Amino acid sequence: MHLRKSAKAGGRWGLLNTFLNMKPSWRTKKMSFITVLIAAIFTQGLASVNAVSRLLYVMGRDSILPSRFFSYVHPKYKTPVFNIIFSSVVSLLAIFITIDQALRFVNFGALTAFFFVNLCVITLYVSKKTKERSVKRMIFNLISPIVGAVFILWLLFLLDVPTLLGGLTWVAIGMIYLGYLTKGFKGALPQTVSEKIELELKDKAV
Repeated sequence: MHLRKSAKAGGRWGLLNTFLNMKPSWRTKKMSFITVLIAAIFTQGLASVNAVSRLLYVMGRDSILPSRFFSYVHPKYKTPVFNIIFSSVVSLLAIFITIDQALRFVNFGALTAFFFVNLCVITLYVSKKTKERSVKRMIFNLISPIVGAVFILWLLFLLDVPTLLGGLTWVAIGMIYLGYLTKGFKGALPQTVSEKIELELKDKAV
């Protein structure tokens, strides 16, 4: 009853309104809803695989990931076929975890990414040699990121132990690989394509 009121209240509930006003039996309605739901999940999964495979391609092209595998493009279809297969296989592993576990890992990943963003801002402010050390810059580039990082750490510790262990293991693997790329954190990361183009343009300008 509440769903019908919501559907009639506004015209933006097109799918819900159509579903609730169908004349066939409830069994037919249920099957129609399941069919639409499966189609929506398939479409969303296809979009996710497309996005992830292209991201892996860029990382392979920039030599952040092994380029021979991740930067390969199919000569006929012009798509990163290995990345599509790889991301599809990894996506199938989702059948072994619950939705609640998946949401917790997503939360851990998002919070970790934001934590490192704040950490990078702090590092850049401290390491950048500039004479301009105004109060405004200190508030926005030092105090605010510190507060944000502390708040995110607090949110991370609210997660359950299995999520923390799994997420921290993934972070540790990433740090080990980063150490390998930078030769023990002594060298720089490989130059991206945009950085190489920028250097070439500067050389031509000189």
